[in-house]
Amino acid sequence: MVTHLTKIIQDYAPDLLGRQEVQRLIDGVKENYPKVVDEVMTTEGFELGTLVNILKNLLSEGISIKDLLSIFESIADQCKKTQNVSILTAAVRKRLARTIAYKYVSYEKTIKVISLDRTLEDLLVSGLKYHDDGETSLNIEPDIAKKMLNSIAEKISKFATTSAVPLVLCGSQIRWDLKKIVSRFIPGVSVISFDEIPDEFNTENLGIISV
Repeated sequence: MVTHLTKIIQDYAPDLLGRQEVQRLIDGVKENYPKVVDEVMTTEGFELGTLVNILKNLLSEGISIKDLLSIFESIADQCKKTQNVSILTAAVRKRLARTIAYKYVSYEKTIKVISLDRTLEDLLVSGLKYHDDGETSLNIEPDIAKKMLNSIAEKISKFATTSAVPLVLCGSQIRWDLKKIVSRFIPGVSVISFDEIPDEFNTENLGIISV
């Protein structure tokens, strides 16, 4: 019962987090680290809603937001350049790389992955579309997307004999948009970028995704 309740809370954590809850988190960090909080929250154009959406993005992928100091510091490094939620979320994920990697690492400090072949990765990067609001999307042909998803579904079967979470490894430039596509059609698969794996961890490639 407790396990089931914990799973429900994890699944709905992004929906449970609103402006009031985030404001309480801000107040808690500000007691000990007022300068870093002020640097973020007083930046021109940066709004509370932006921080709410960054934290929701992290929670939606099962990433803990306990290390709020690191989250604020990474946002502080970037928020004067951009207030784009996707870009700021990526910056936070890079700062939290060790926390993210520990979700997938084995006792041998190895992370099992499947990865895109170079041709497919280049194809996705070339199809990356930038919108006026700073967000991005992957502009790829439906037939290519179908073949890619079929290849992912085939390759993740190799995780069945392991205790590892099915994990796709790709470049940071396309990670967020690839995650949105994959999670829509193949639930339970995580997507991580190369710069989110600390140097002290190794990767074991279980398969190459191709079209």
